[in-house]
Amino acid sequence: MARILFIEDDPSFAEEMKFLLQENGFEVITANDGELALNILKEQEFDLVITDLLLIKTHGMEVILHMREFYPKVKIITISGGGWASSRFHLDAARLIGSDSCLAKPFQVSELIREIERLLA
Repeated sequence: MARILFIEDDPSFAEEMKFLLQENGFEVITANDGELALNILKEQEFDLVITDLLLIKTHGMEVILHMREFYPKVKIITISGGGWASSRFHLDAARLIGSDSCLAKPFQVSELIREIERLLA
């Protein structure tokens, strides 16, 4: 069973995604900010990380850079709804610094599952 760290500052969205991913056979741990996620990464191993970009405390870009430096084999999917700029702007920047895949919010769960399966194949 693949282990996923899902980093999202919206608790209801994070719990909904955790439930849906678990229903699809994944083990999911959530973190509501980048700082907590980095601490979890020090203690646990994951096959894939899904991170929002606009997070409390530590930005998603910092999480991606940290992942690429210390956990280069772990796959990363970046999600974003935009914020002060379009989601495409943020997602293009995430891809440039090492994200393996990017999805703009809102997205279909089936689309996320396809990307997870593709990256873990």
